[in-house]
Amino acid sequence: MRRSHNYATEMYRDKAVTDATYAAAVKQFREKGFIDSRRHLYYDTVAMTLITGQGRCPKEEDVPQLAALPR
Repeated sequence: MRRSHNYATEMYRDKAVTDATYAAAVKQFREKGFIDSRRHLYYDTVAMTLITGQGRCPKEEDVPQLAALPR
């Protein structure tokens, strides 16, 4: 578990990771698990941005509806 902590710490703190940290994370989680863990980091960053920016969801009636796809 420490390797995933190292990866996340380097990503947030340094905005990059070392080759050794990257290799250790891929070894620990395998390729698919590593990609899934990076996806969680992305959503965490989006959530922190919305929280600190006090983002609010628009009212449903203010969101334009998508046009129907042609058949």
